[in-house]
Amino acid sequence: MKELFEPAEPWESFKLGRSVAFLHYFNLHNSRIYYYLLRLLRDQAQARETTRHAFILVFRHCAEIEDEEHLIRRLYLNAKVAYLLRLKGKRSIPLLEKEFVNYVHKDETIMDDPEVVRNETLLALEDLVQKLPPMNRKVAELYFFQECSIGAIAKLLGLELGNIKAIISEILRRVGEALGGDDHLFALEPEMNVFPLHAF
Repeated sequence: MKELFEPAEPWESFKLGRSVAFLHYFNLHNSRIYYYLLRLLRDQAQARETTRHAFILVFRHCAEIEDEEHLIRRLYLNAKVAYLLRLKGKRSIPLLEKEFVNYVHKDETIMDDPEVVRNETLLALEDLVQKLPPMNRKVAELYFFQECSIGAIAKLLGLELGNIKAIISEILRRVGEALGGDDHLFALEPEMNVFPLHAF
């Protein structure tokens, strides 16, 4: 049964327009684009919907995608254009498809966008966050991806400040282990409503 969901040659299948390949790449990059949009939109439902729209647009124009790196660039660009449209109150896929034409020239440079660079650094957190218990995952998403202060998270979730700090500290410890001691990239800043990435 595995071959039904994991194409032997996913890229070739993608270029042929096969749905199993689209599912493969959605599963592979969904969280990457979702967390990028979550930081921009600060709304989980909107981030999920906009992520789907970014993928749908890629799948509709799969013949334009040159390779897997280009796929990632195009997903980010679709997401950025969709975000800008939402700031104007426009959410439909046809409008996104039409508006994208005005941004296609940014296809080569989207990875230099500061928010994209930041999100790529944050990828170190994604697998860890997805494996957390539900409450800890909420804390992580609010702190790292929606940039809420520890005080705001405590009020929102009805938890003690000490509990919030302990959860975040444990996440940072695990990230440090995963990065081979590079947890200094992520700083715990209890009084700030953003957490700085010392890499920038």
